[in-house]
Amino acid sequence: MSDTDAPQWTIDERDGARIVHLRGKWRLMMLQEDRQRIARELAAAVGDGAAVWDLNEVEAIDSAGAHLLWRLWRKYPPQRMDCSPDHRRWFERLEELELPARPPRPLWWPLIELGKYLAEFARDTGRAFLLIGQLIVDLLYSLRHPRRMPWKEISSSIYHTGATAIPLLGLVSFLVGIVMTIQLAVELQKFGQNLLIVQTLGLAMLRELGPVITGLIVVGRTGSTITASIASMHLTEETKALRVYGNTPSQRLVLPNVIGMAISIPLLVVWADFLGILGGMLTSQISLGVSYQLFLSRLPVAVPWVNFWIGMGKGMLFGLIIATVASHFGLKAKPSTQSLQQETTNAVVTSLALILLIDSIMGALMTNIGLS
Repeated sequence: MSDTDAPQWTIDERDGARIVHLRGKWRLMMLQEDRQRIARELAAAVGDGAAVWDLNEVEAIDSAGAHLLWRLWRKYPPQRMDCSPDHRRWFERLEELELPARPPRPLWWPLIELGKYLAEFARDTGRAFLLIGQLIVDLLYSLRHPRRMPWKEISSSIYHTGATAIPLLGLVSFLVGIVMTIQLAVELQKFGQNLLIVQTLGLAMLRELGPVITGLIVVGRTGSTITASIASMHLTEETKALRVYGNTPSQRLVLPNVIGMAISIPLLVVWADFLGILGGMLTSQISLGVSYQLFLSRLPVAVPWVNFWIGMGKGMLFGLIIATVASHFGLKAKPSTQSLQQETTNAVVTSLALILLIDSIMGALMTNIGLS
């Protein structure tokens, strides 16, 4: 880069006016190393007074050079600017892209945002109840007209929700059983109560960990997929095509997922319980010296069967919640990729929150059920 190509400027006084003469090439390649220095020195040389800017000797300018001058002019507006029409178009474009200043927020803006959030929450809740009512109507209609029942969609939902989740769920449950047994073994050995691992692990897996782990994994795997797939149908106008053929989106898109999850998730809970207890049983043999035969013989005695059915009921309830929430946000999405991403995130977050909230409430209400 020659010295003549580098951005240069001189300042003189004429008839009481300060004139800034710019020369050289004001391009990104010339500015990338000394951009901050040039902006600082030019601002200090011009000062805070209004000046006439002469760009007639500028050989070339691009968006980087125009933006550097534009930032300076925002602070110190020029009295007049002389330049070629080609160079002037850069500044006109920057003026068009200039965003209006954000008005100051009032002191009560947190209350306004809270009100918007509560209003949106009320609307979502109302839409969810309307969707549940529509699902009940669709289910009753399908039962009266079995040929209208979406059997293929239900079987597909069972496969994608249940069969495809078996490897991941089994691995996570197995590892949870191992880690939980290792952590409990340290405390149980202190008191010489090694056999309590059977009751503690069995009760935790059957009532709490099995359904909750299954629900969380299904939300991440299948719940988000349901929302994204239904939302994407708005982009391709497939939902309109369903209505043209006399079908409702709730009957063909929502009902199969609800029925499929209500069937597959309780079965996944059984799989999670089995792998979690298996992992704990193998670890208890190593850490606590509790043999497999002793573990299996004490498990039905230490943990009543009602806990198993409680876990199964939770799994079915979580399946209904996940399918309904995921479908609700999918139907709510607008035909845009940004809305698809936002509603998918909302569906996952809402489902996770509802699962943990409902599990906490049910745990508090069923504290004394199935413990003896």
